[in-house]
Amino acid sequence: MKHGKPSLEFLQWRWLPDGGAGCELQRFDAESFFRLVRGRSILFVGDSLASSHVTSLVCTLSEAETPTRRHTAEGFEHWRFPKHDFAVSFFWTPFQVRWHLTHGPQAAVGPDRQGEVFAGPNDLHLDEPDERWMPAAKEHDYVVVSASHWFARPAVYYRRGRAVGCHGCAAKTDGNNVTALPPAYAQRAAFRTVLRALAAGHQGFKGTAILRTVAPTHYNHGGWFDGGECPSTRPFYRNQTAEMAEPEAQFYKAQVEEFRAADAEAAARVNGVRLRLLDVTGIMLRRPDGHPDRYGHGAGEHSGFDVDCLHWCLPGPIDVWNQLLLQIIAS
Repeated sequence: MKHGKPSLEFLQWRWLPDGGAGCELQRFDAESFFRLVRGRSILFVGDSLASSHVTSLVCTLSEAETPTRRHTAEGFEHWRFPKHDFAVSFFWTPFQVRWHLTHGPQAAVGPDRQGEVFAGPNDLHLDEPDERWMPAAKEHDYVVVSASHWFARPAVYYRRGRAVGCHGCAAKTDGNNVTALPPAYAQRAAFRTVLRALAAGHQGFKGTAILRTVAPTHYNHGGWFDGGECPSTRPFYRNQTAEMAEPEAQFYKAQVEEFRAADAEAAARVNGVRLRLLDVTGIMLRRPDGHPDRYGHGAGEHSGFDVDCLHWCLPGPIDVWNQLLLQIIAS
């Protein structure tokens, strides 16, 4: 809307769960949500899609109370709703495990340098949770993890401090040959590390860990930088076939499988930690109409990234994530 998207029909559609009449998802209501979460807090950990989810949630909750907002030197953003005794926090990271630029500082950088992170390569320590955000998990009742798309970028993979593989970069690291590995290898390993750490109550975490699954892109006739576009103005109907591109289909499969394994471990431990799956993949796969396309920013604001079929319009289809989150918390 802000940048002239010609069709606003994407705002008129709502998701109806399978089951027919009587199975409609409850609308998100800020006051109902606040009653459930009074005295609690939630931490979102992830990339720009996680940031969009936070924006959607905070904007909707702001209908009932305007929050205070602050940033910390450690990279966290915090919104507090004092009247309702509830807080939302966000930490930007594209990988969730320990990482840093291969040709840069040994500490991970923030979103202000994400252009460098996108270009890569990055060093990913797949068996080590990111200690920049993990210690903060114990301070929250809910932790939502999600990031997947960045694993398709060039990277060198490490286990126990040694390079074990590489994707999209020179096949040598520190003078040693390393194996070419697909992005899905690293993404699966990273979620295994993070989910099992949370399930084990790493550093005192005793809350509910929520895995939000991958939200598919909808590029036609190319990708981000080679002519791709998403001009659709309507969702896919139930009788239409919607296929997910790779490696996103592999990312989704890995998320679900690693969630089930970690959930079984959490159940066996009986340590107070709960795992929940916020499965948005099938819903978002049917919404090719909900992306900004070429209307996500002003002219010249994002050189080389003119057409956006990865992020979602706000308001728009992403708002259903809050309805699902409400159901998870209520249950």
